[in-house]
Amino acid sequence: MAVLNLVLDFQSTGVPLDAVILTRFDTQFRSSLAHLVIDWGQVNIAFRDGEVYWRKEQKVSDLFHVFPVAHTRALRDAFAASRTGTGHTIYRHLARSLGEQSLRFIDDGKGRGSNVAFGDPDPTFLFIDRSCEDFSGHCGQGQGDNTRCQQSVGGRRFRHRTDGAKLVRGSRDPRT
Repeated sequence: MAVLNLVLDFQSTGVPLDAVILTRFDTQFRSSLAHLVIDWGQVNIAFRDGEVYWRKEQKVSDLFHVFPVAHTRALRDAFAASRTGTGHTIYRHLARSLGEQSLRFIDDGKGRGSNVAFGDPDPTFLFIDRSCEDFSGHCGQGQGDNTRCQQSVGGRRFRHRTDGAKLVRGSRDPRT
């Protein structure tokens, strides 16, 4: 949400902005963004989450969003209202505030989880590069933002925090 607040602050400077591209730090793209079909007047969401999660909770991917700058406040409020804070549950909030006609999926095929990998047999336009550390484990979930974990990845042990902050192997977290 902090980045959306920065966009709102920047808007107040009077410098014209048309759109915002919001992506996770570990997202990689299979081709140029210029090849994506994006409607610059709507909130573009990468794709629906897995089929069961979409039907039950209308969960969506949190990996990539493109939207007109005029919708920044609605996005910020949807992230704030989502129960996870990750962006998976923003769809219902956005549909209420902007209307479903203002929302679209870039990959409108079947739903998929956000843990898309490079070698996914049914690829979409993006994937997550988790070559540094494996943040996909369930280590420490539900125990607060500063929970420390250890995981073995490729035979090497890594420590990380569940808020996604990277800890260098063998180092201490300078923020604690």
